[in-house]
Amino acid sequence: MKKWIVIATILIGASFSYAKQGGPFGMGIILGEPTGICAKYWLDRTNAIDGAIGFDDFSIHADYLWHFWDIFPKPSAGQFGAYVGPGLIFKDEDHHHDHDNHRDRDDDDDDDDNEAGVRLTLGMLYETPRHPFEIFAELVPVLVLSPDADLELDGAIGVRFFF
Repeated sequence: MKKWIVIATILIGASFSYAKQGGPFGMGIILGEPTGICAKYWLDRTNAIDGAIGFDDFSIHADYLWHFWDIFPKPSAGQFGAYVGPGLIFKDEDHHHDHDNHRDRDDDDDDDDNEAGVRLTLGMLYETPRHPFEIFAELVPVLVLSPDADLELDGAIGVRFFF
């Protein structure tokens, strides 16, 4: 997993020197829950769709986001905003195994639990003034619906480069 983060960081960093203005699609890295690769597509200045693939414990999620640009004081450069939106998540709990402890799957019923649920993403972002990237942080309550109902709290930070 660390290899993927290093590769993504190098590619994103190298891209900064080539582009001054970005388009509606961005990709980057996300650290926390999940840790992996993230993407975002702006539908307009207020609405966007984002998602991520996590590699630590394999997960995939997608959210529809509404952005609010007047909540925080305006910075002297760039844009600072907040966002909120619903989404869906799937986590494959089988993906990450304890290789030092070889257990029979029948002995541990929790080994084969995959989770599916709904998310409510609450976040803030900063768009840099000279380069087409954003830095973001989010806190996400997750209502797990399957296999058993549960409430979880995810959080992450990240950066996306737009092209």
